[in-house]
Amino acid sequence: MSEAELARRLLDELGVPERLEQVRDFVWRGGEIQTLDRAALAGYMLVARWEHPVFAAERAVAGGALVAAGASMVDGRWVRAVREYRLEVGVDLTAPVGILVDGRPGPRSVVPLLKRSEEQVQAALNQALEGYTEAFLDHQAPVPEAVAADQARLRQLRV
Repeated sequence: MSEAELARRLLDELGVPERLEQVRDFVWRGGEIQTLDRAALAGYMLVARWEHPVFAAERAVAGGALVAAGASMVDGRWVRAVREYRLEVGVDLTAPVGILVDGRPGPRSVVPLLKRSEEQVQAALNQALEGYTEAFLDHQAPVPEAVAADQARLRQLRV
């Protein structure tokens, strides 16, 4: 069994996939749970992606020039870009001493594993995910609302 499989087995025993399902269903109200298998991080991630409008200033595209503070107009155009919510819960395979909980956007935390009982790890993981949920609800719209707002803006801008 590979290190990544062992890491996911640990996360399975801690109920991480079910916790991500709860975030998806009750907080984000959308998204997809995937396995996370990068060079040094193995686990699970919850991700939602959609298009949104971004203003691409011509000056910035043509060499990174700054716009004068008193400028009354900036030349450019609206373009489509991808917006993403991502919540990763995984084990760093180079130093498997904790569980990384990384929300984008949102806070990042590490749940220590070494010399901790399962109850302590469960409590710390609950605290990390509750902190993420509170920060998300304070600063972000759920997926359906964010998608609808960005789609309306794309139609309004005719992008």
